[in-house]
Amino acid sequence: MKPTCVLMIGIALATWPSRQGRADDVGLRPPANGTISNSAAVEFLAPADAKSFDNSATIPWTSDQASDWAYRNSPTAALVEMERRAVAKLLDCDDEEQRAMAGLIQAVSAELALHRRHESAANALVAYYQIVAAREQIELLNETAPLIKTLRALAKTAEQLELVDGDRDALADQRLQLEDKWFEIDFGAQRLRNQIAGLAGRPFDATERLDFVSPLPLDVSLQADEAALVEIALATRHDLKATEALCRCLNEKSLPAARDLLGTLVPGLGLDALLGVSGGGLLKLHHRRDKEAADLAERRAQCRKLAENQRDMIRREVRDALLGYQAAEARLDVANRRVEAQRNVADRTRRGQELEQLPPGSEEQANLETLRLKTLRLQRRLAYAEALVQIQRVTGRRDLINTP
Repeated sequence: MKPTCVLMIGIALATWPSRQGRADDVGLRPPANGTISNSAAVEFLAPADAKSFDNSATIPWTSDQASDWAYRNSPTAALVEMERRAVAKLLDCDDEEQRAMAGLIQAVSAELALHRRHESAANALVAYYQIVAAREQIELLNETAPLIKTLRALAKTAEQLELVDGDRDALADQRLQLEDKWFEIDFGAQRLRNQIAGLAGRPFDATERLDFVSPLPLDVSLQADEAALVEIALATRHDLKATEALCRCLNEKSLPAARDLLGTLVPGLGLDALLGVSGGGLLKLHHRRDKEAADLAERRAQCRKLAENQRDMIRREVRDALLGYQAAEARLDVANRRVEAQRNVADRTRRGQELEQLPPGSEEQANLETLRLKTLRLQRRLAYAEALVQIQRVTGRRDLINTP
């Protein structure tokens, strides 16, 4: 067995610190002066340690904290780690074949766990930005409601005024539509909070007092072209590393475990284990050593092909993510220019109404259009943020994007 594979057995129980150890590392105690720091957001998610400060306080929580917490406490990664520990405890160190299979399982599982953590962190970051966008959209709705109220009052007292959309019934329905949208966004944000709690392995009410203080990212520095991003992804992606570990540790002694792991990585592979190649199975065939060598050669070729396919997939994913980012950046620029142009229109309308060159209500209508375009811009900003997270996801690098 290769040294790398043997090493994985020895570190099976030490690769990831315990839950308490991770908590101590990030500092879960409130500051001595009684103020609540950003680290208290992490403390809030550990109720057993949250007895020494005001439970009614709002706790600031950044996007980095949300991502870090989901990375550290990913429930799906924890399951993989439990499997690794179980394999290590069952290992008979005097059995060479068991050592080979355990080394293979440890090597592959270690990379799969890291991949799951990275996915949980990316999903938490997307949910975080969606909550921030929902909060901003509610603020825009709250700005819209008074304008509609003013237009309804004007339409009620002066039906003869030359108002655009001066119909009281239409304005009343528009007000109800705003209320409906408000409820949709508010409850949607609560569901997103539940999603973040689930990604971090915490109770669903664990995020109720967290204040999502990080804004949507803007003016992000992405100083890497497609070739550089592909190179980073191929060197970093842990799902690819899991396949490479399988190929590296695959030998005649680890072959039975390799068949199972192939089926884990790609459902449908490793099926000859069901045909009884290694004894038993669906067809109850007898174990034949002369078939093992041929099977091993095929499995190695299959593993190399799987790794090659993954590399091609990663190249496509990186290109797609980069195109998505470029499109989001271009559309956000257009949205910014549309809002700026509408602000100029609203300023001219306000001056015209002050000079009685325009009928009453014209300014409110112009401001409503400004808010509509701001809402559209907010959607573009969210799409831009999600595109940045996607680049992090497909490259396997959480530190790739630097915000000012």
